[in-house]
Amino acid sequence: MLFRSALFVAVWFIYYIGNYGWLTLAPTLLTDQGFSLATSIGFLSVTGIGFVVGAFSAFGIGERIERKTMIVVALVVWGISLLLLGLVPSGGMIMAMGFIASLTIGFAVPVMYVYTAEHFPSRLRARGVSVADGTGHIGGALAPYIILPAAGVSFAWGMGVMAITGIVAAVLVMFGRRMTGVAVD
Repeated sequence: MLFRSALFVAVWFIYYIGNYGWLTLAPTLLTDQGFSLATSIGFLSVTGIGFVVGAFSAFGIGERIERKTMIVVALVVWGISLLLLGLVPSGGMIMAMGFIASLTIGFAVPVMYVYTAEHFPSRLRARGVSVADGTGHIGGALAPYIILPAAGVSFAWGMGVMAITGIVAAVLVMFGRRMTGVAVD
């Protein structure tokens, strides 16, 4: 259990740094990039539709494809979308890549909760998810202290750090077991 616990604490911790960076700091980063606050919020309001699309996509295919694979692909796509957004911060790119970033969050998070739970026996399942996800939120609390200094170098650096957290979390997920269709107890 120690390896599983440590693995999922690490996955959620690393992921939440970038996730909370995008969810909470994007308006600040976009205004620092020269967009007005109204424009930045407008971009994020539209791209937020991706959360709903992603969640319904997870609902539709979450039991048909190996969850480990879906998570890894979603996190890599998330990282690539943030990297591209950082490299080409135009209105169109923000809308397109922001939508994809939001979609992958809406898709990956519910699948990651299920996948995390599957790694623990029934009697410890809620505790395992609570410890992993709860401790992982410390990464989210630290996000401003990591993302903002990087964004102080450049917008691309700030977005790049968020992108790296997705890639690192994806690599960590690969150490988990294949679980789709496997009895957990």
